[in-house]
Amino acid sequence: MAICKPEFFTIVKGEDRTLPLRVTNSDGTSYNLSTTTEIRARFRKADGSSLEQRLTLAEITIIDAINGRLAVTLSEDDSNTLLVAERQDFSVIFDKGPLASIIYGAHTYSADHPGADGNTIVLVFDGIKTAAVVVAAWNASHVDLQVKITAGVPTAVPAVGTIQLVGGIGGRRKVNYSRAITVQKQAT
Repeated sequence: MAICKPEFFTIVKGEDRTLPLRVTNSDGTSYNLSTTTEIRARFRKADGSSLEQRLTLAEITIIDAINGRLAVTLSEDDSNTLLVAERQDFSVIFDKGPLASIIYGAHTYSADHPGADGNTIVLVFDGIKTAAVVVAAWNASHVDLQVKITAGVPTAVPAVGTIQLVGGIGGRRKVNYSRAITVQKQAT
């Protein structure tokens, strides 16, 4: 289990901010980020939704993979959307390993995050619904385990059949930073 070293950050709305983080295993050793394929940091926005920063969008940088060091960058526009409050939580999610996927007819279907959980995705085609409709139905009922069409025409109708994604290895780890940030209004 990965944990983040307890830290406290102050973010001023409307200002750029970089949050340096060190992630460790529960025994205190560094959490190795070498095989990490995606990192997401989630913060609470003023409108009640979440701001999500991602490694693949260059909003998170791995500084030292072996020693579990990374940095989350918030632009002035990002920080301006955050909820003003003291001692808020935020979370960091780590994905490791390859995506579960399968080729069926002219389509390739892939889990939205790496790991063995994607191997549990089962899609049922009736020969009437389009690939996009079947995927949308799965995603509507599985908000934490999404699937996407990564090749093929989404409006095409696949042949009758049932498929299960395969090949996902590794997994997802979520680390909560409890009461770790304060967001303040910008001084006028």
